[in-house]
Amino acid sequence: MRFFTDGHTVIRVNTDARLSERQKFLDAKAETFQFRKRVWAEKPGLTQKIAFTGDWQECSEDEAYAVLESSGAKIRMPA
Repeated sequence: MRFFTDGHTVIRVNTDARLSERQKFLDAKAETFQFRKRVWAEKPGLTQKIAFTGDWQECSEDEAYAVLESSGAKIRMPA
């Protein structure tokens, strides 16, 4: 599992592939946190957004949850 943030939003990608392994990375399932429903939801095109826009930085799981909490998400990191 890999996490990426733009400072406000977090995307989690279900892969261990690096961006340099482009096809594996682009084919991976990616989810973003939905604040209203308080769930992770799969959205198409997120891996392309990470790979091609340059707006996203890889972060640790702890950093990802800290970004979500600072944005007002009521979520706990899984144990």
